[in-house]
Amino acid sequence: MDAPVGVFSEARAFRHVDTVCGFGMPRTAGSHANEVLTVGYLLGEVHKMVRLSELPGSPVDIEVDVHKVNGSFDLDFLDGFESIYANITNIALRITPNGSANKDRMPATLLSAHFDAAIGSLGASDDMAAVAVLLESLRALVQSRDHDPPRNALVLLLNGAEENVLQAAHGFVSHGWMDNVHVFLNIEAAGAGMREM
Repeated sequence: MDAPVGVFSEARAFRHVDTVCGFGMPRTAGSHANEVLTVGYLLGEVHKMVRLSELPGSPVDIEVDVHKVNGSFDLDFLDGFESIYANITNIALRITPNGSANKDRMPATLLSAHFDAAIGSLGASDDMAAVAVLLESLRALVQSRDHDPPRNALVLLLNGAEENVLQAAHGFVSHGWMDNVHVFLNIEAAGAGMREM
């Protein structure tokens, strides 16, 4: 916890996992623990980082969009079915170099992780640990004064309905920030006993 503010701290990241998993089960999409407690906690942490980014000398600007999505898509497994969703929550952040004039045209890398949990799980490794890594990495970036700012945009997507077969991610595809995404990485658990890649 006492690591320098400009570097990643596993202890600080784990605090997010511990807090959100402490909300209990179920933390499935649509549950009180997911939609109210987890979203409220994550937005509180995100807004702390926004305030830090507004301090003099910050290398980045942060935009936040709580993106509520509705939609449907066909699935071609389990004899096929249609997935229909409404009012799913995404918390999206666009991080750009401080003072950038061309944010809407800047190439972006998208990093995505989900905060909902599967039925019967606290969701620590799948996938709150990845959300915590993204939050702590962002905090370290915002508070770093020893490195050059990023040259391109970074979009962090914290999505709230992955366990329902990627509903939140499907909804985010139509977001305006996707127009400039050139690289996409899904930060996800690899499964018990397997190597992370």
